Amino acid sequence: MATTPFNLPLTVTKGITFGPVVFLFKKPDLTPFDFTDTGTWKVFAYARRSADAKQFIDLGPLITDAVNGEVRISFTDEQTLAQMGGTYKWDMVLESPTGIRIGPYFAGLYKVEEISTHV
Repeated sequence: MATTPFNLPLTVTKGITFGPVVFLFKKPDLTPFDFTDTGTWKVFAYARRSADAKQFIDLGPLITDAVNGEVRISFTDEQTLAQMGGTYKWDMVLESPTGIRIGPYFAGLYKVEEISTHV
């Protein structure tokens, strides 16, 4: 089933801690989606300059509260410093316990900006 992802632009500044950005997955009845209900779910989120680009930034989403459908993305200042500046497109997909990938649920521009102040 195709989904229309929620548009969520993200901007990271090199050398600055980012997040956490918290995503709450819900069922159609608006109760939390339980990632443990039917087995082990996985979540993926990548940023690429184009859909077929070989290089990408792994946004490293983590399921932080599985029973309540919570996923977080965050970076340390060292991690943002290592990211190449520019504009990318990102999205987030889920993988069911049976290996079926669904989504994307969130998507948008992902910008990595340079900082003007260096200390």
